[in-house]
Amino acid sequence: MLPILVTAQNKRLIDSLSQRLKNTASDKQKIELYNSIAWQYRRTHLSKNQHYAQQALQLSEQIGTAEGKAEAYYAMGGGLMESGKYDEASKLYHRVLSISKNVQYSLGQAKGYNGLGALHEYKQSYAQSIMYHRKSLEIKLRIGILPEVANSYYNIGNTYRRWEKYDSAAVYIHKATQMALRIGRTGQAADSYDILAIIKENQGKFTEALEHYVRAISLWEKMGNHAQTALIYNDKGYLYQRMGEFAKALYAHNKALALYKRINYIKGCSRVYFGLGSLYWRQNKYTQAIKYYRQALQIDLQLNRQMHAASAYQNIGGLYSDQAKYKEALHYYRKSLEIRLKSGNKYQIAKSYLYIGQVYKNKNEYNKARKYYLKIIAMKNQLNDDIHIAKTYYGLGVTYWYSGNYPKALDYYQKALSTYQKNNHKEEIARCYDAIGIVHAQQQNYALALKFLLESEMLKKQLNDKSSLIYCYNNIGNLYQDNHQYFLAKAYFEKALTLAKSINAPQEIANTYLQLGYLEVKKKNPSQAIAYFSKVKKMNNINTEALLQVKIYWGVACVYLKDFPEALLLLNEGLKTAQKQHRLLLVKVAAKNQAKAYEALGSYKKAYNSHQIFKEVSDSLNNVKVTRKITLLQARHTFNQEKDSMQRVQAQEKALFQNKMIQKDLTNRLQSRTLLFVSLGLLTTLLFAFYINKSRQVKQQLNHILINQQQELKYKNEILEMSKEEITTQRDMLEEQKQVLSLYKDRTGQSFRSARRIQKAFLPSKEYLSSIFSDFFVLYLPKDVVSGDFYWATEVNNTKLMVVGDCTGHGVSGAFTTMITHKLLDQVINVEQTICPVTILNKMQDAFQQKLMDDKNRYVDIGLDVTVLAIEPKQSQVQINFAGARQSLCYMLPQNNKIHYIPGTRKSIGGMRLKNRKFENHQILFPEGSLLYMGSDGLADQSNSDSKRFGTNRLLEMLEKNYQLSMKRQKNKLMNELFKYMEGVEQRDDILWVGVKL
Repeated sequence: MLPILVTAQNKRLIDSLSQRLKNTASDKQKIELYNSIAWQYRRTHLSKNQHYAQQALQLSEQIGTAEGKAEAYYAMGGGLMESGKYDEASKLYHRVLSISKNVQYSLGQAKGYNGLGALHEYKQSYAQSIMYHRKSLEIKLRIGILPEVANSYYNIGNTYRRWEKYDSAAVYIHKATQMALRIGRTGQAADSYDILAIIKENQGKFTEALEHYVRAISLWEKMGNHAQTALIYNDKGYLYQRMGEFAKALYAHNKALALYKRINYIKGCSRVYFGLGSLYWRQNKYTQAIKYYRQALQIDLQLNRQMHAASAYQNIGGLYSDQAKYKEALHYYRKSLEIRLKSGNKYQIAKSYLYIGQVYKNKNEYNKARKYYLKIIAMKNQLNDDIHIAKTYYGLGVTYWYSGNYPKALDYYQKALSTYQKNNHKEEIARCYDAIGIVHAQQQNYALALKFLLESEMLKKQLNDKSSLIYCYNNIGNLYQDNHQYFLAKAYFEKALTLAKSINAPQEIANTYLQLGYLEVKKKNPSQAIAYFSKVKKMNNINTEALLQVKIYWGVACVYLKDFPEALLLLNEGLKTAQKQHRLLLVKVAAKNQAKAYEALGSYKKAYNSHQIFKEVSDSLNNVKVTRKITLLQARHTFNQEKDSMQRVQAQEKALFQNKMIQKDLTNRLQSRTLLFVSLGLLTTLLFAFYINKSRQVKQQLNHILINQQQELKYKNEILEMSKEEITTQRDMLEEQKQVLSLYKDRTGQSFRSARRIQKAFLPSKEYLSSIFSDFFVLYLPKDVVSGDFYWATEVNNTKLMVVGDCTGHGVSGAFTTMITHKLLDQVINVEQTICPVTILNKMQDAFQQKLMDDKNRYVDIGLDVTVLAIEPKQSQVQINFAGARQSLCYMLPQNNKIHYIPGTRKSIGGMRLKNRKFENHQILFPEGSLLYMGSDGLADQSNSDSKRFGTNRLLEMLEKNYQLSMKRQKNKLMNELFKYMEGVEQRDDILWVGVKL
């Protein structure tokens, strides 16, 4: 057994306190010394901590000092908290508060709140921890004990750091550092530099982090504190790990271990063994990593540090999971869970559930995985931890993705993304972008998929996250491969392979070989594909997922080589496994190529059965219902993001206003205090002069009073300096918030520009319209960046179709409805070959009424007004079939200067009212040269500076007046008249008018 020892520095301090205890006769000094010794033992020896605190408590009761009792309970609470006995510690801290309030012992109250803050930090209840620490800070600022104020700044900053709110953490730790340096608390300043380094590291600012570590080490070495120097070296090792500089990381960890062994501090050795385990884990050296975690586990079990032991069990489980040794992984994860269940720590319990769920997910046992994930969701209100819930949402999304339920997968991915964005977790935001991009790619929404994947790539480059960047490159390569852009696909796969080899990541190397192999299959180079698959098969420690893909894609390559018996051997086995694991994408690939192989061998019945499997899976993966649901989910997510952005902007504006008021109040208080102190100083000086002149006999007494007054003024000046610092900090925070607002504005603008490009891609181009209509115009003026009005055209079997629509709302809401409508028109007209306008309207109405329901089966009020024209040449005339939903068709005949119109049915698409009213079809023969006009109500409804509408009559008069001009000139005349009319007035709605000459 290794001995349990405190550090050499602590031992010297305890020896010094014990010697003073023997030599003092004062009961009050004895109480202070008992409490000081108890405090030093709080982390290393619970029984001694409790013994000395009890001595202080008994002596305090004998002489009747409440302050001594409060300090004793505080020291006892610290020992119990460090031993994981949180409920007992909480009772003692509340007792400290009660005693201190009764005797108005302000420092005791501050310590009671401080203890409760630390306790809630240990329990990961960070919001409550911050609340208690702020109460402690408020009291310390009032009584003006600067070292204690610095402690509170440090405690608040460190809690924010553990909460992963790094911007707030940096503000408070910076305050703590500056104050500690000013009052000569070198150790406290070194601690603060260490925490600042960790904060900068988590913000991806590695150079700044290294600078802070160097400052901390320098201070601790000057003080001769080996334990703290070792702690910083160990933290520095973790930073080098993240930077991928493993040799430097090994040096830093070994330096820390040597220092801990030098002072025989085995708890510190456990800390370093965790660091070394992490270092070898990152390099995929699993045996060495497990060895170090086992050494840490041995020490933690010996010291009865149960929660640390649970972390060691968890990490060993993770190492086995990465090697696909799931039985061993579950064994260690359950050992960890067992300890955490006994502790009652909800956060740690949820963490164990998450890891167990991930193992079942990797084993393709998705129902079991969801069982553990849903346990975490059930604990959501108790956890008060958004990040853990977000990880769970992501895990649920993955299980539904692999099960082929893409709408559910996308829903959970978007929930995870929203949570991570609120907390500015860039690494996890990038991971969600990857997942969402892959869902859209699977549904062949390539533009949207590429947008998310490129966002992910940009974030990962900022974070220098090489391992995740490999995954991102492979995803982008797959996207280009699916789009038949093989050159770009190979370029991204090769970038992924180069990066994977540079960090020695065998699993990533295997996955990239797989992608390159499948690319060669798609390019019909089966021999080269098999060469890549062979490389994967020869590698060690490759997970079952990769081996299954090798089997199936190797079979596909054999089909291309016409080695059908070998192909069937591989595909039959692969298909069986994929079906068992419900891996629909792999089932689809295997069944398709199995059918080809059977057909080539003349086994037509088996080929038919394989083709049926392929068709069923393809339909389930790519059906229109799924696509529409995903489109709606994406729309809903964007609406929520827009709402959240507005709320964040409002919150920032409110914070700016509040901070201005705080700054004004602090300035006023500073001026008042300055005036008061100057007045007091003058008054005191006058009184001194009066008494000196009155009697020289009291000179000595007056000098003594003067000295006291000067000390008081010095103390007040220090308080004023603190107030000035507060003002400076508030000013800095205002500037930071201004930058945040600017960032949100830029991001929102970028999102809208992307949306505009996507919407523009859906609208028919001028060149495409010119190929259908000989003369036409389109007046298209969105109110916002994106529009709720749209136009659509195509030609089916010599029949030209033009659709003009006005969707509910404008801006984002209208734009998403237009995208849904475009997809619906593609299905009804291009796929189903429907050309009758009234039938088109009926199918659109059915689709909107059936699909636009929310999760409580309530109707979502989304719809559109629309004109549908079918134009078919008939010798010297042109036959027009027209149907309108609350929109009319205007027309003019050659040699006739009077405009006519045909009213549409007064019923909107998507409307729930007027269910029995039917859409009407109008069939008319027009002579060639006739003019047709259709559009939305935005133009007629536009008002001028006198709030008068442009009006339908003015519009029709303009069309009559200019009908003999070319369509292009008619558009210009109409647009000029509109701009002249609305001069100085904001556009009220989206505007769209289309003219066609027959």
